Amino acid sequence: MKKCFIACPIGTDDSKVRRNSDFLLQSIIKPALESDFEIQRSDLISSTNKITDEIIGGLTNSELVIVDLSTHNPNVFYELGYRHALERPTITMINKDENIPFDVSTYRTIYYSELYADVVNAKDQLKETIKTFTDNDFNFENPVNKYNNIDNEYGVLNRHLLDIKSDLSELKEFLPSVTKQDPDIPADSMVRMMELAVQYPDQFERLMELQNKNSH
Repeated sequence: MKKCFIACPIGTDDSKVRRNSDFLLQSIIKPALESDFEIQRSDLISSTNKITDEIIGGLTNSELVIVDLSTHNPNVFYELGYRHALERPTITMINKDENIPFDVSTYRTIYYSELYADVVNAKDQLKETIKTFTDNDFNFENPVNKYNNIDNEYGVLNRHLLDIKSDLSELKEFLPSVTKQDPDIPADSMVRMMELAVQYPDQFERLMELQNKNSH
């Protein structure tokens, strides 16, 4: 069975940080992935090795790493950078109430919260993202060359399509509030907005960044 390592802020027992990390593990990640992955988190591994050794080992040897960016923990960002350097499958997540730092804002990130709808959506996005990784992506002995591997190009394309799907979903929720504030905006503006999103993805991305800032 493939291994999935979780890089996340741990915090002290009974702290808000620990409760959030436990919720993400037990309510979202495990239900979505445990049928296909052995899921590990550094503080839950029984070993005599140093905790740092366990973390580096998990980041290096696991077929998949999920990184929780919540609370902007510096250790977690170090672990994310280490994993990116390996060019291996990595998924970033963050609590819905927090902003993504600029340096990693271009990476597809799955939002979650304790609300039922957000839990279901996060689990679905995890499953969909896993499907975009090819067998070569999970092959440690033959890392994917993102410039030459055709299968990986299809995987990247699928991940971009998932980004668009997620952004359009957020925009669908955002536009009704705008039209209420300004009744002069026609009801069919959403259709035109989606067409423009496909034609001008860069401008659409900036629009979504602006919407995310306004929502927080």
